[in-house]
Amino acid sequence: MAKGSLTLDIDQDTAFRLEIAARTGGEAPDAFAARIFAEAVEAAYWAPAEASFAEYERTGVSYSVEEVFSALTARLSEKQGQGS
Repeated sequence: MAKGSLTLDIDQDTAFRLEIAARTGGEAPDAFAARIFAEAVEAAYWAPAEASFAEYERTGVSYSVEEVFSALTARLSEKQGQGS
């Protein structure tokens, strides 16, 4: 995977806590921040799928891809009709 670069501005209190947490875990602050950021992004990426699966587990209701795309297409067509 290609490396990217991102600069985040954080307040002093957060920076202080980040440094303490990193040092406590034996990591450099930059490495610690990159790792926990990647973990948070991964969790956020999978959250909708996990929520859908949890809903299926709870209710037993599932939808086919065709049903979902049909409903989405209808909704988009409806929105376009409202904008004219």
